Amino acid sequence: MIPPKSALITGFRGQDSTIIISTLLQSGYNITALSRSPSTDPIHSNISLKVINPLAENFRSDLESLFQSHSYDLILHLASANHSSEQPSDAISVLYHSNILYTEYILEFAFKYSPNSKVFIAGSLHQFTNNTEEVIYITTTSKDSPRNPYGLTKCFNRVQAHHYRHLGLDVFFGILFNHESIFHSSSFLLPKLCKHAASINFYNENPESVQCPPNLTIRDIHACVDWSDAQDICSDILSVLLEEMPGEYIFASSYLHSVSNIVNLLTERYCFNFSDYIMLAEPGAFPSGGPITCTSSQLFITRPDPIPGLIDTLYRHYRSSFIL
Repeated sequence: MIPPKSALITGFRGQDSTIIISTLLQSGYNITALSRSPSTDPIHSNISLKVINPLAENFRSDLESLFQSHSYDLILHLASANHSSEQPSDAISVLYHSNILYTEYILEFAFKYSPNSKVFIAGSLHQFTNNTEEVIYITTTSKDSPRNPYGLTKCFNRVQAHHYRHLGLDVFFGILFNHESIFHSSSFLLPKLCKHAASINFYNENPESVQCPPNLTIRDIHACVDWSDAQDICSDILSVLLEEMPGEYIFASSYLHSVSNIVNLLTERYCFNFSDYIMLAEPGAFPSGGPITCTSSQLFITRPDPIPGLIDTLYRHYRSSFIL
């Protein structure tokens, strides 16, 4: 009898790990999930949850013990600290331990104790730029040019992945562009916009029972972003691991949308007065938004523009959460 395949996944309860774990469970995998803290929620019988805190004194030894006791078919290192581009100086230590040391130990122990594993390390477009309109120029041969501490840690991860791939470990480095789902925090821009539209509609339908939502301040209404559906991105990650050669891959939608375009889509589709509840950080005329612009074709998989379906999913998710 062939034993079930096994996977080690960091970042338990994160958006990507939630989606990928669900997919692998359906394929019969046994999952070892690493989390910074214990879970009080029921856990699937095929998931073994281990508490591994990169800030703990015994972090390295705990992680090494885990690798010494078991080898894995797949290792997906999805855990990451702080995506913000405006980070306080006291966050540097957290970023160093959570993003750089954690990745180094994962690769070191995989190479030493589980050398036949296929290892995925998550990168980010932030290792190249903060200017979202520059994403059209990013390819797997682009040089790192981080503009914030988070992006800098991802540059280290890229070098670490290359080093262990050179040593013979099957390491895949994924440059992840923006991707959203109902599992992501509503503090991120696209979910935030969809949730705001849902809250305004809820108020429009119940003006005597619901408090009027405050205006949402948008810092840069002209910013253009490549957004993907996280379900697609996670599917592509697994496809790369199971079908492709180790190397670097870009995961993106290949479409750009301006923030103003998203606001206009939400206004047209769901909330007739949505733009009335948007405040611009820099006062000026509210732009009409432009056509969708196709970005670089040097991507792993190209699909139809995901934005119409994605904002529909997010809007309906948040609208269903507002009840009297």
